[in-house]
Amino acid sequence: MASDELRARQQPPLKPLPLVDFVFQHLAGMYGTKDMVNQYTAQLVATLKTYYQTDPRVSLFYRFLYEQLPLQTLSLFLDGLRKLSEPARLPCIDYPPDWAPKKGSPPCADVRKCLWVADRLLMKRHPKTAYSLAVSLSVKL
Repeated sequence: MASDELRARQQPPLKPLPLVDFVFQHLAGMYGTKDMVNQYTAQLVATLKTYYQTDPRVSLFYRFLYEQLPLQTLSLFLDGLRKLSEPARLPCIDYPPDWAPKKGSPPCADVRKCLWVADRLLMKRHPKTAYSLAVSLSVKL
């Protein structure tokens, strides 16, 4: 097993592992035996097929796992989640990372903090694009 950092340091640098291979390596590291890895993989696939059309979080993981979205998008997404979980550096409501308004609903984040994270990840954008993002974040679903 080789981490993505080790793969990037090799000459010539290798691409990061596909997410499917990473998940298998993670499960092998967690459970060790091939039977346990196969059992948890089967449960993961069954769960994905059951819920990917109804749960947006499962759907997003499904799209990353089956490479419908590129790994660069996954990296940007994980960086954004990490920044959202850090303490805010601007005046806003800083919800705990595991807090949700209703049990079982997704966690919350202040719109101002989301815009700050988007500015850090996406850099300067056209003002109309930034405004459209702010409007879409402030609309209650």
